[in-house]
Amino acid sequence: MKKIISTAAIFFFVGCATTESRVQTINTEIDIKEKAGDGVLGIRENQAILQEEVNPADELRSQQWLNNYLQNELASEYYNLKLCRRDLADPRLGGSGDITPLPEIDNMKPVEEVKEEFGIDQEGNLRIVKRSLFLKKLKTERRFEKTLRKMVKVVINNLEECEIKMRRARVKAGLPAERINAEGYLTPKGDWVELRRGEQNLDDAFELSSKTP
Repeated sequence: MKKIISTAAIFFFVGCATTESRVQTINTEIDIKEKAGDGVLGIRENQAILQEEVNPADELRSQQWLNNYLQNELASEYYNLKLCRRDLADPRLGGSGDITPLPEIDNMKPVEEVKEEFGIDQEGNLRIVKRSLFLKKLKTERRFEKTLRKMVKVVINNLEECEIKMRRARVKAGLPAERINAEGYLTPKGDWVELRRGEQNLDDAFELSSKTP
């Protein structure tokens, strides 16, 4: 089988003792046996190796997209948990009326170390140039993913526990166990025709429940 050799491949790393980012040439030679997903399966130093070469910019972009998705998921579940705790604390559901604030989830992302310069470029134009170490940023994004996944799990677990208690409290108060959703249909043109509004809060829930035959 043919071999692939990329003499232009580069490896980024940050030295332990400095903040300087260094670039080192690496040897990507491998005896290819077959294609495997986005990479190849081959032999290197008498070992079977799965090897994949990734564009650094694409790797960072993919990680940032994943983190954005996880942030949106966290924000959504966090909002649902706040609503559940709000309703559960309502005296009409047997609550005390007091709501213990949840820990904030804003500003969870680590602050990036960015060097900013202001001056005139080679063409005589005023510019602000921002620079940060690539590998440090990538590692920060990967650590942030782990933090987000952990927080999503914590919030979902708390939400499930809260919803179990809320369903019991709603039934005890004479409400349906689940929140009352809007009812309606889509026209052939894609327009939504609402036949009954859904509940946005407990006031709506009691009002809509009293109108249900």
